[in-house]
Amino acid sequence: RSRRLSLLGKAMVALTRPWSPRASKRSALLAVAAFGAAAWCSTVSFVGSKGSGTTSSPRVLRQAGYTFGINKVDEHNGLLTAEKDKAYRISTDGSYHKGHWNTVLGDQEIPQSGRSYWEVKFVKKPTDAFEFIGVAEPSADVTMPLHKNRKGKGWFWGGDANEAFVYTFMELKPGMNDRKMAEHQRIADVAVDLKLFEKKRLDEQWYRNIKDLWTGPGTHIGQLADQWPGFEKGTVVGIDVDMNDGSLAFWGNGKFLGVVKDNEGKPVNLKGKKVVPAMSVFGRDSGNFKQNTVMEIRTGLDAPARP
Repeated sequence: RSRRLSLLGKAMVALTRPWSPRASKRSALLAVAAFGAAAWCSTVSFVGSKGSGTTSSPRVLRQAGYTFGINKVDEHNGLLTAEKDKAYRISTDGSYHKGHWNTVLGDQEIPQSGRSYWEVKFVKKPTDAFEFIGVAEPSADVTMPLHKNRKGKGWFWGGDANEAFVYTFMELKPGMNDRKMAEHQRIADVAVDLKLFEKKRLDEQWYRNIKDLWTGPGTHIGQLADQWPGFEKGTVVGIDVDMNDGSLAFWGNGKFLGVVKDNEGKPVNLKGKKVVPAMSVFGRDSGNFKQNTVMEIRTGLDAPARP
C-alpha cells in the first residue's frame, strides 16, 4: 500500500522525495560502500564546518574559464571540505539514522555574459538519497536541499542511481493552489474508487501534506528525465550556463543531455539573473557506518561545444 501511495505521489509532481526504491540486495552492499568511503576519507584531510562568519575555500587557480570557490557559512551542519588533485571535495558528516543535507554554494556569481562550465563528480555515493546539482540564487537556504528551498530560486538536476529529475522554479499565481488541489483531489477520488486506498488514510498520509503546496511566491517542480544517467559512484555532471541566451544545459558522463526546459516546455532563461553554482550533498550515520556522499568539483574548465 505504501508503495502505491508513493507511485501516486510521483504522478502529482516530484517535489519532496528524498529517497527512491532500491533493490533488496542494497543492505548487503552498504558495508562495502561504507568501508570504501571510510578508506577514502582516511587519505584526504577534510576541514570541518565549525567557525565564525562566512569563509571561502582557498582558490584553486585555473587558466581557462569561470572559477569559483566554496562558500562555507556557520549555518552549515557537518559540512566537510578538502582539496585533492586541484579540485574541491565536499561531503556531509550526516546525522544519525535519517541523515541530512548541506547545500553548498559557489562564492562567485556566474558571469553575466558568455558560457560558464564546471563539473561535479560523485566520488562516493553510498546511499539512495536524492542529491542535487545546478544553480541557485545566492540567498538559497544552505540548511535545506535545493528542491525544498524556499529562500532562493534554483534550477538543477536531482536524483539517485535509479531516477533523474530536472527541477525548475515556477512562479505561483493567484488561484493556482485551488486549481491544483482540485486536480489532485480528482486523481485521489479515482484511486479511492478503484479501492487502491481508503479515503481517510489517503487524506491523512498524502492530501494534508500538499494542501498548501502551490501557495507562496513560487515552488520548485521536478520533471522526470528517464533518459538521463543516475547519480552513482563515478557519475560526472557537467553544468553549462550560457548567459548570452540565458540557457542552462547539463552534460552526463561527457554526453550532452540537453537544455533545461520549464513545465511548459520553454527553455529556462537565466539571463540577467544573479545565480551561483549549487550542490546539495547528503550524509547519514547509520550507527555502524558513516554513509556520506563525496562530490568532487572542478572549476575553470573550457565549455565543450554543444551539439
